[in-house]
Amino acid sequence: MKYFIYKVKDESGRTLSGVQQAENKNDVKRKVSKGKYYFISAVSISKEKLFSKSVTFETLIMFTHRLTTLIEAGIPILQAMTILWRQTEEETIQVVISYMRSELEEGNRISSALSKFPKIFPVVYTALIKVGEASGALPQVLRKLS
Repeated sequence: MKYFIYKVKDESGRTLSGVQQAENKNDVKRKVSKGKYYFISAVSISKEKLFSKSVTFETLIMFTHRLTTLIEAGIPILQAMTILWRQTEEETIQVVISYMRSELEEGNRISSALSKFPKIFPVVYTALIKVGEASGALPQVLRKLS
């Protein structure tokens, strides 16, 4: 299967970007058009290019702060990622959040998804998240990282 970066519009007309593994563009369209999204486009991307994406340090801090706030409010991680995906303006982090949502839906840990993007999430960041997951102290770890 290939990776595709896709664009959809939500019910409010806002454009969102994400990543989807699929055989072809039609498969992407079928998968992402379910529910409340209108499919716009999909472009194939290599695994290497996808996982080599980067963002600014400020974007990482903002992502961490927002995730921390949602988790501390008692929102489950998958729902928090969906909220972040919809609220984030920056396309690269939107795509990364989309990937993380997919990984969480498949039962994988957030630390596993983060580790795929070493240019965004430093090794120490990912290791601390992994410790937080294992110890049940994810909110506290996120607070320290933000």
